[in-house]
Amino acid sequence: MKAPNLVIAGGGTGGHVFPALAAANAWMARHPGAKVLFIGGERGLENKLVPEAGFELIALPVAAWVGKRWGHRLKVLIDLPVALWRAYRAIRRVDPVAVLAVGGYAALAGGVAARVARVPLLVHEQNGRVGRTNRILGRLAARRMTGFPEAGWGVPTVMVGNPVRTALFQGDGPRDCLAVLGGSQGARSLNRGIPAALAWWKRQGGQIPPVLHQSGVSEADEVRGAYAQAGIEAQVLPFVADMGGFYGRAGLLVARSGAMTVAEIAATATPAVLVPLPWAADDHQSANAAALADLGGAKVAKEPLEAETLGRLLAELWGDETTRQHMAVQARTMARPDAAARIVNEIEQIAGIETQQGHS
Repeated sequence: MKAPNLVIAGGGTGGHVFPALAAANAWMARHPGAKVLFIGGERGLENKLVPEAGFELIALPVAAWVGKRWGHRLKVLIDLPVALWRAYRAIRRVDPVAVLAVGGYAALAGGVAARVARVPLLVHEQNGRVGRTNRILGRLAARRMTGFPEAGWGVPTVMVGNPVRTALFQGDGPRDCLAVLGGSQGARSLNRGIPAALAWWKRQGGQIPPVLHQSGVSEADEVRGAYAQAGIEAQVLPFVADMGGFYGRAGLLVARSGAMTVAEIAATATPAVLVPLPWAADDHQSANAAALADLGGAKVAKEPLEAETLGRLLAELWGDETTRQHMAVQARTMARPDAAARIVNEIEQIAGIETQQGHS
């Protein structure tokens, strides 16, 4: 019997890479003698995170297509055969029992190469609305998995959830802060809109709670200045090293609604105000936010952010602990703490591997 090796294709952003790494670690925990190979892009976050996690990465010359100029598109077309050949060669070398595609530009090359190599393909869609790459690969896949109950695929899917980092569960703080999470690059509208909203709240005579604001590196000084000018106590962080501690202090969170952020909110039972990124591909962040809001686990604030409207919402939520506790309970209902194990179960089932874990 050959080793149960696995290839994971995709990446680009943390929303693709973190679930992929969680699945890889879960696979290795169940199959210690196996090898997991990643197929990613040359510019994505996987180039840093995958080697740091101890896995081999094959980086392909892939890039965005939609919304790009014709010169860029021509280069993508020229590079595509190279990417497909390198992905195919990597798959044949590793001889995996399956290929897991997690979205992103590299997933397309890896998924098509898996089909050519006659290796079973599974696809995991993290968002509440299926992306273009996964929609294409879904037609080739033996199994389509989703992070949300409804991804609009239009074909049979298995809801497994989105794996989150185990470090999230290590924070047990006082939940006494209004927290703002802008992501690794920050979010300009949050960096400007939240200080303005809190300044409005303060002008109405409100008692502003301590603010914990992750701003991104480039705008940290500007955000600190905005809070100082408004006379608001705020701890501004360029990035967050301890995500468990960050969520542990959040009595109310304001954040974008990427798939992993929503999964983290659910896993940590954090009441949240979600601000979808308006230009996200296929408007998937609005779908993500709606999924949690429909459960009663979050409120949604659309851009452009207006200081009085947002300030009033934050003041009402902070002053109503019963509502925030209800939101926390409802958010928890979306959590799938066994998401990585569920993904592994589906791969094993498609690959015909029987383990002592069984299949759910």
